[in-house]
Amino acid sequence: MKILIKFILAVLVAAGVGAVSAYMMIEKKSAASAVRNGSWAINTNIGAQDTDPYVKAHVALHALLALNKSEAIYFVAAKDAAGEALRGGCTYKVSGQPIDARWWTITAYGADDFLIPGGEGHFAVSVNELGTGNFSFPIAPALSGDSTGLATGEAAHFSLLLRTYNPSPSLLNDPGSAALPVVTKENCNG
Repeated sequence: MKILIKFILAVLVAAGVGAVSAYMMIEKKSAASAVRNGSWAINTNIGAQDTDPYVKAHVALHALLALNKSEAIYFVAAKDAAGEALRGGCTYKVSGQPIDARWWTITAYGADDFLIPGGEGHFAVSVNELGTGNFSFPIAPALSGDSTGLATGEAAHFSLLLRTYNPSPSLLNDPGSAALPVVTKENCNG
């Protein structure tokens, strides 16, 4: 009986150590292969046909449901232009120039990687609302009226996902030097 208990404990410890080390490897490998561009980061292996199992696991954990790279590339911002974590109690301004893709959208996600319900049923801002020229829109805990922007509601922390559909060859091949939106903190409550 003692041997069986020791065996079960050994298996549980091994499974726990294995799960923790696998999760850490998935997250570290994803961060290590990221290309930075201002507030934004992109893992250029997401959506590649020959990507490794760690990137596939990262996509599965964070529910990106990535398309092939020629169809869409994904940029994530978890920090503002000053390098501070995006916080739900703060108001931000996202401003930029036309993004070099056929269509694009910016969506806010909570710390749990799920959409943040903004109260107005509006989960994303896209080129459809902002037009094809230079743009600017707010991100705030609540938005007034029918303003175009993203509401973070009660989220303590959030991240932004910029999806670019049918990216240009220059955006696809050199995402680190692309002209991407700037996320600037304007003020915070508390």
